[in-house]
Amino acid sequence: MIKGIYITASGMLARELVQEVLANNMANVGTVGFKRDRVLFRGVLEGTYGPEGVLRVRTDHSQGPLVRTGGPLDLAIQGRGFFAVRTPEGVRYTRDGHFSLDEEGTLVTADGYPVLGEGGALELDLGGAVSFGEDGTVKVGDVVLGKLRVEDFDDLGALRKVGGGLFAADVEGRPAEDFRIRQGFLEGANVSPMAEMVRMIANYRAYEAEQRALLAQDETLKKAVNEVGRVGR
Repeated sequence: MIKGIYITASGMLARELVQEVLANNMANVGTVGFKRDRVLFRGVLEGTYGPEGVLRVRTDHSQGPLVRTGGPLDLAIQGRGFFAVRTPEGVRYTRDGHFSLDEEGTLVTADGYPVLGEGGALELDLGGAVSFGEDGTVKVGDVVLGKLRVEDFDDLGALRKVGGGLFAADVEGRPAEDFRIRQGFLEGANVSPMAEMVRMIANYRAYEAEQRALLAQDETLKKAVNEVGRVGR
């Protein structure tokens, strides 16, 4: 009976984690390039009970909707791959292509991190119109200035969120192949508000059911203890 209470309480803790993840997904419905998270559970057959029964939070890297903005420096990746950017902590990766030019003419993210080309940071001359080819080629007027560094990973599970729409990688990336750069578009979050709301409601109801089961087991345990106590006297 004690084990039953422990398992039920652990399930409630897992439901709380799920609710936090779903709430975070909902809060980022309007975030450019956001990828929803989901919680994977480890089976009871593995002999684990408790919060460690939750395996981990994994990111769903499926394509988000492309939204036309018309901005010449707004870029979306259609297909696989990530923009590479330089941060104080090293190279990071993102699907957020809402870029701009800093005072020196360097292509940067919303947080001011340089966007990397195959030869380093992209220095764009302000004297002409900037265009991006579907393969990532960067031109100012008719002059080719470089090519965007778009990287992919065989195991997307090796990427972890580090905030600000950025991912850190635990393995080396490789040049992306199956992608198209769409200039004048941004990738929206791959979050369906309706689907996430349904999941939140279902998860909350499961939490309530486990809570009732816990209370019932606790009441049964109290009766058992009291009856044993009376027999002992």
